[in-house]
Amino acid sequence: MGRQPSRFIAYAVDAAAPLRLTYCGIRAPQEPFPQIRRERPEFVAFLVIKGQIHLTDEMPDATETITVRPGEIHVVAPGVWQASTEPFQAGIVFLWFHFTCGEAEAMTAEATDSLVREQLHPAHGSTGQPRWLVPRHLQLGDELDDFTRAHTELMENERLWGGADRGTQAIGAALIYRLHRAFV
Repeated sequence: MGRQPSRFIAYAVDAAAPLRLTYCGIRAPQEPFPQIRRERPEFVAFLVIKGQIHLTDEMPDATETITVRPGEIHVVAPGVWQASTEPFQAGIVFLWFHFTCGEAEAMTAEATDSLVREQLHPAHGSTGQPRWLVPRHLQLGDELDDFTRAHTELMENERLWGGADRGTQAIGAALIYRLHRAFV
């Protein structure tokens, strides 16, 4: 496995599965530091505001090197080994959050397209969205300001009432749903 791109562009998750925010924060290092090679039991999202971060994801089909630039979000699924390829530099700023939402199925572009078409045009009428798509990497564009505001609200709520608070969890779930909608 070389450093070629992975075929997998998103993760499909059960929309009815419990969604739980586990951690969130802002990273603005004063000196360079590396992200150690790690495998997490939950999703990890990186949203770069200033500078860029360089990561490696060990996907089932490839080990992929990714640069996350300002306005981009990158999501690593549970069980995927990930590390920085270069130390995070002083002066960068990125928002991060960890969450769980049931089993994640890695999806190719073709499978993602098929799932979106199926959910937008169901054969037997609308039954809601049975699955959400969590993109691996996405340029947020016009959604960036809304995402950063929601993340700020999430951190403030967590600071005031803790991570287990129903409001904190609702804000976290809304953030994940917003990510799904920005992608599809």
